[in-house]
Amino acid sequence: MENLEIKKEIVTKSGKRMTISSLLRMLYGLNDTDIEIYLTLKEMKNATIKDIIDKTHKNKPTVIRSLKILETLGFVSKEKLRSGEKGRPIYRYYLNTKIEKMIISDLKEIIESLNA
Repeated sequence: MENLEIKKEIVTKSGKRMTISSLLRMLYGLNDTDIEIYLTLKEMKNATIKDIIDKTHKNKPTVIRSLKILETLGFVSKEKLRSGEKGRPIYRYYLNTKIEKMIISDLKEIIESLNA
């Protein structure tokens, strides 16, 4: 992916400009690869690790690491596609539909801690 930024820009009352990507980096410690995997899943709706590798041209350990980070944060969920057969199970990854609520909740917690 050429553009790792989520283009929507936030302008604070003080005039500071911030992209959604930079906000995600700041709040959750995501790096460029994590953002790229997130955007890939957003574009594809759901994908296997192989699909993500094919789209991003990242190596498998890098994709798996980013998916684990996104899953731990609650941004991504997975479902098993293949089980009961020989070999490792295959999972399909997709974005959690409640990401926006989660981010708003986290921002509210930050605001409350500032006011405490």
